[in-house]
Amino acid sequence: MDAPKPIGYWLKHLDNLLDEQFAATLAGLGVNRRDWQVLNTLSRGPAVRQDLEAALAPSGPRASPTFPG
Repeated sequence: MDAPKPIGYWLKHLDNLLDEQFAATLAGLGVNRRDWQVLNTLSRGPAVRQDLEAALAPSGPRASPTFPG
């Protein structure tokens, strides 16, 4: 019998499913998941660079996005 998969496996699997669904849903608009995150943040009102960086910050071991200037 196969051993149960760790939680990290399922979280990554879910992230991949979200990416695929965003890509399929937004493809006709020329928008990706990251673009949507920025637009969603801005829909709440004006945002400073730190707000956008926080909205785009990955929760995993990837580099955080930064904006020049």
